[in-house]
Amino acid sequence: MTRTNLKLSSRLPVWCFNTSLVLSLAFTLTLTNPAYAARFTDLSGNFAEKYINTLSDDGVIAAEPDGKFHPSDPVTRAQLADWMVKAMGLQNQSVPSTPSFTDVKPSDWFYKSVEIIKQNNYIAGYPDGFRPKQNIQRGEMISIIARGLNSPTPDSGSIARALSRFGDKNKIPDWARPGIAQAELAGMLTSNEASNVNATGIATRAETAAILARFYDVKGDQAVRQAISNPGQAAGNQ
Repeated sequence: MTRTNLKLSSRLPVWCFNTSLVLSLAFTLTLTNPAYAARFTDLSGNFAEKYINTLSDDGVIAAEPDGKFHPSDPVTRAQLADWMVKAMGLQNQSVPSTPSFTDVKPSDWFYKSVEIIKQNNYIAGYPDGFRPKQNIQRGEMISIIARGLNSPTPDSGSIARALSRFGDKNKIPDWARPGIAQAELAGMLTSNEASNVNATGIATRAETAAILARFYDVKGDQAVRQAISNPGQAAGNQ
């Protein structure tokens, strides 16, 4: 997918659009790829570099103190919660002062993100807590991000067709099949999943950022389409 220099649709909610603005953008946006600045020193040649830089540019992923992203490191539940909350623009939601989980304290850097992700039903906890430092399997990571699409769960036939191109489709656990199918149908899966999903493997930070960036694009496209198809509603909500 070719990104444009325009990031407006990814950052603004649907009510910010009206028909004249959308039509103007359709005629004026340029289709040239932007020159991605090196936000991290360890991403040169990494398949996810452009995705990570996009999320960094838009404030979803913060710069690391050592100037590195550590793309091959596992992503934790706390990190995914924080990135997803920012990607969806939910970070200004209010949260309770009393923790919902025994292993997440108000003093933790991820406290607000965990509470927001929980109250929006994107990530649930376990009987013993949220387990913020626990690594995430790829199937779980993809399924969690796909929940943000807020789209209907595909039927069994659609799931089978969506997963048919993957060589390891028979190894995808039943719990992960609907979410991975949703992501595939939405165009969220990247070239890194060209032949296998590896649903039970541990998700890396690079893999997670790449899929989250594709999700970010999909949500932006949805906002534009909604504004075009419901111009009265978009204008009335301004």
